[in-house]
Amino acid sequence: MHKLKKFNYKFDKGPLLLNQLEQEDFNEGDCRLAVQYYLYKIHNLYLKPDLILNPKAYKKVGKFIVKEKEFDISSLKKLQEGDIIYADRIRDKKDIKISKKDWIIRLHSAIYLGNNKIFHSTIVDRKSSYWSFNKFLKYYQPITAKRVLEKNSF
Repeated sequence: MHKLKKFNYKFDKGPLLLNQLEQEDFNEGDCRLAVQYYLYKIHNLYLKPDLILNPKAYKKVGKFIVKEKEFDISSLKKLQEGDIIYADRIRDKKDIKISKKDWIIRLHSAIYLGNNKIFHSTIVDRKSSYWSFNKFLKYYQPITAKRVLEKNSF
């Protein structure tokens, strides 16, 4: 498993400028920071903040691997390490179901690590975390997945 810096969850704390990522000059962040940090630290791909934030990230960055309304457990077979999963949160940190949110800007993002694992930052754990995909499904409803780690994905 990749060794990534742990940080506390804080909504709207991310993404960051390149110098902050390079220095790992942060102790808190959200799911967008987790995606940006992973891509930079593991794959040396820096995405500027406007390319991480929705709706631009969702609409313009990467190529769809799993499209909306097609995501189910069999979709994992299509994913590769580094793919971004966009999802709606369906349970809160107390394990209580929450109402569905329609807005792309509110979509949670996570990085697929392969082997049924993901990396993200979530209010559920109050920090950046490695989860199994099954645990992820308990709290989030995946909507789509996009690939950014190949040529012509922008």
